[in-house]
Amino acid sequence: FDRTCNLKCPSCRVAIFTASSKKIAEVQATIDEIEEQFGSSAETLYITGSGDPFISVGFRNFLRNFDKKKWPNIKNIHLHTNATKWNKKMWNSMKNIHHLVRTCEISIDAATKETYENQVRLGGDWDELIANLKFIATIPEIKRIKPSFVIQRKNYKEIKPFYDLMTDIFGNKASVYYGKITNWGTFTEEQFQNEQVWNPEHPDHLEFKK
Repeated sequence: FDRTCNLKCPSCRVAIFTASSKKIAEVQATIDEIEEQFGSSAETLYITGSGDPFISVGFRNFLRNFDKKKWPNIKNIHLHTNATKWNKKMWNSMKNIHHLVRTCEISIDAATKETYENQVRLGGDWDELIANLKFIATIPEIKRIKPSFVIQRKNYKEIKPFYDLMTDIFGNKASVYYGKITNWGTFTEEQFQNEQVWNPEHPDHLEFKK
């Protein structure tokens, strides 16, 4: 419920989304309401499928100030992030959740600097990302890491290199995920068809299969 993110990924949005002070207050109110209604019974928290947990003011503050007494049955906090800000300093500011974060999904969609910075993660820094991934790999509490790759015309030739890179960094913690691109209202129908390399009628389909 907070779309705040530091990247402008063509597969997701047409502009960088930053919450206004009004929206930040609304996000905080929603977090408070969820905590009040479900804190005593929830076993898993998924943060977040809408934006990035380390960029959103509301989610970041929630993680930094997490109070286990208000969530007595929590067994796992699953983080879904682009990992561009998941560095050692950020992680050390969230010590209350370290023992609860056992799984995460990291959305990347590329295996090279060129594709990452200029095609699928506009605003991203490849070198910063790789440094962060290597740090995340050292976090002992995290047992399963799901690097994700949304297949599209811009990146399909990096499907195998992505797998190799992720397993090289994360070892047996990695569970690499591939998914088809979805039109979240960011493409015209013609543009979306142009990204669907899995479509037998796409001009790149045979190369995609190869």
